[in-house]
Amino acid sequence: MLVAAPATAQERSLDARAVRALSRVEAPVVTVPLRGADWSAYPAFALAPAGLWMGSLATGNEYDAAYRLAASEALAFGVGSVLKRVFRRGRPYLTVPGVEERMNVLDRCFASPRHSLPSGHAALSFALATSISLSYPRRAAVALPSLTWAALVAASRVWLGVHYPSDVLAGALLGAGAGAGVHALRETITPPAWQDDDAEPDVPAVIAVRLQF
Repeated sequence: MLVAAPATAQERSLDARAVRALSRVEAPVVTVPLRGADWSAYPAFALAPAGLWMGSLATGNEYDAAYRLAASEALAFGVGSVLKRVFRRGRPYLTVPGVEERMNVLDRCFASPRHSLPSGHAALSFALATSISLSYPRRAAVALPSLTWAALVAASRVWLGVHYPSDVLAGALLGAGAGAGVHALRETITPPAWQDDDAEPDVPAVIAVRLQF
């Protein structure tokens, strides 16, 4: 008579149970938004900064928003890559029985094949959402959809079997911190030529008015 081996502490952990439960969900109302967010992640990471730069070139302003977004993503990616090599945590599909990976073709090309803490997707998506939300005055109209998208990207990583919930939580905190930190230091780290011209007083116009009188 065969006796099943007792589950390890890792397999019994809340992280493992959560990823096992979510990875088994097959309802389209859940899987379609998660799969859509997953497929949109890499294009958004690349095209959002590029789109802001192109918009800035076309309009001649708001270079600072494009710069902050690119800097936020770069910071989140760099710190996250270092932490992955520090923690060297195995991905759930490699360590939790019953969890299968569903990585798309872009993930197979660019993602770290073994290390999961923190989630790079969660870090970059929350860096993007936080930076954009802080860069524009109508924050409610920008923040709600961008943060919702970031949350779906983070959740999709658990459903795909490539991250634990704690991985995506750590990544989200890292990304939000990178976006907020870059925004807080914007006057220090943004080159003067790329700063928003609207924030500077129009001194020549004041002088011209005085000379007229």
